[in-house]
Amino acid sequence: MNTQQHIPTAEIADRHRQRTAVAFLAMALMYLAMAAEHLVEGIVGEYLEVGIIGMALLVLALLLPVALWKIRKLPGSERHLYFSSDGFTAQTLSQALRASWGTTLVTIIILAIFSDNKYLSGLSGEFYLQLVVAIMLGVVSTAFLVLNGRSARFGLEEAASA
Repeated sequence: MNTQQHIPTAEIADRHRQRTAVAFLAMALMYLAMAAEHLVEGIVGEYLEVGIIGMALLVLALLLPVALWKIRKLPGSERHLYFSSDGFTAQTLSQALRASWGTTLVTIIILAIFSDNKYLSGLSGEFYLQLVVAIMLGVVSTAFLVLNGRSARFGLEEAASA
C-alpha cells in the first residue's frame, strides 16, 4: 500500500521559490561579509571568512535539492506548470525583483553622489560591487518573504473566519 501522497507541481514550484528566497538571503549575508572584510583586519576578518564559508554551504544545501529535483523528477508534461508565472508565489517573486532593482538603482546613485568623500574613495571597486550585490539580494529575499508571509497570514485569517 502506497501511503505517499502526490504533491501538485505548482505547490512544489512555490516551495522551491521560497527556498530560493532563503538562499538569496544567505547569499546577501555572504556578500555583506565579503564587503565587510575590506573594512576589518585580524581575527574579525578570520571570523568573517568562516561565516562566508558557512553561508556558501547553506546556499548549496538549499539549492542543490531543488536542482536535483528538477533534473530527476520534473516530468516533461508538467514543466509548463513548474515554470509558470501565473501563480501567486511567482508574481510575488516578480514584485520582489522589481523592488530590488529599484533599491539597487537608488543605492548606486547614492554611492555615486558620495564617491568624492575621502573615506569612500579609498575603497576598492570590489567592495562596492559586493555591497550592491548584497543589497540587491537582501532586498529581493526580504521583500519576497514579507509579501509571501503576509498573504499566508491573510489566508489563515480568512479561513478561520469562514
